Amino acid sequence: EEVKVRLEMSNSHTNGTSRNVVADITGNAHPGQYVILGAHTDSWDVGQGVMDDAGGVFIAVKALSYLRKSGSLRPRRTLRAVALDYSEGNGLVGAAEFVRRHRDEMDNVSLAMESDTGTFAPYGLTTSSESNLTQCILREVLSLMAPIGATTLELSVRGSDVDKRSCLGRPGVRRYSNRK
Repeated sequence: EEVKVRLEMSNSHTNGTSRNVVADITGNAHPGQYVILGAHTDSWDVGQGVMDDAGGVFIAVKALSYLRKSGSLRPRRTLRAVALDYSEGNGLVGAAEFVRRHRDEMDNVSLAMESDTGTFAPYGLTTSSESNLTQCILREVLSLMAPIGATTLELSVRGSDVDKRSCLGRPGVRRYSNRK
């Protein structure tokens, strides 16, 4: 049986005020060096951003929350969770504003990581860095993920949340998942 569907849609964008949210756990050895865990709060669909990308915001915030509650685990570098409020399809304004406001800290960013694939089962990580040292470190990190089968490391294009930071020479990493 043949089914025909006709779909008419419209879309509009308006400018408005948005906010980035930044939370830190200060490093105990190198407090002026940063590892950024980023995500964004916009959405491309009608689902209010539950997976794109509130899931990534949840991952970043929960990572800091678990470390803080552990009481005994302290990062050597400052961990910074960043929830960027911007539109991927409208100029990445939240990421650009984050870089503008934190430009003096960008040389001290060791790694910028994003989660833009929801909270689906992880396969591993993708990175924009061609550095052997960065890839070696990431493979070591992924070896800790062997019990859940998330050991894949792929060289890939940069993600939207780390684009503005990666263009300043910082390694960019994305969480790689099955998106199902």
